[in-house]
Amino acid sequence: MLKNITTSDRSIADAVVEDANYLATINKDSYTYYVHEKIRFNNDNKIELANLVIGYDKYTDVKFNYCKLYNKFGQEIKRIKKSDLEDIASMSEFATDSRMYFYDFSNDINQFPITVEFDYEIKSNKLVNIPSWNRVFDYNIEVKKSTYSIICKSENSIRFLRKTMHLKFQKKLLKIKHNLVGL
Repeated sequence: MLKNITTSDRSIADAVVEDANYLATINKDSYTYYVHEKIRFNNDNKIELANLVIGYDKYTDVKFNYCKLYNKFGQEIKRIKKSDLEDIASMSEFATDSRMYFYDFSNDINQFPITVEFDYEIKSNKLVNIPSWNRVFDYNIEVKKSTYSIICKSENSIRFLRKTMHLKFQKKLLKIKHNLVGL
C-alpha cells in the first residue's frame, strides 16, 4: 500500500511528482542509471506522462524492477511485469538500432486521482552522455521532490549545460574508502 497519499491531498495541478529520484553512477567507460518515479495524476490532462518508456540499444542492459498503479486510497490496483512491456523500435527518421520498452496505461485507468510508480535501472557499457534531468516535465505539474545525483571518481570531469533554470548546482566531494566521489 502506498503511504503519504490521502483523499484530502488535493492539488489544482494536473499531476503531482510525489517523488522522482535519478542516480547516475559513472565508471571509466560505462554508467548505471537508476530511476524511481512516483507521480499522481489528478485528471487525464497529462496522463500521457504515465506511459512507461525505457530506451535502450545494443550497448545497454535494462533491469526492470517494478511498475505499480495505485488508486486514490493508495491501494495497489495493478502491477506491471517486464513481460507486460512492449519491446518496439525507437521512432527516428534515420535507421537506428535503438529500441524501447513501452507500456501504455490508458486502458488501466478509469478513475482519478491515480498514482503511477516505477523503478528500473539502465546499465550501458558506453559512455557518451548520461540521461538529462528535467525538474519540471510540463506545464501545470507540481513537483514535491525531484533529485538527480551523479556519482563518479574525481578524475572524471562532468560537463553540464544549464537551460532556463535559476537553480544553483551543488557539488560535494566525499571521501569514501579512499576514493573521491563527486555528487
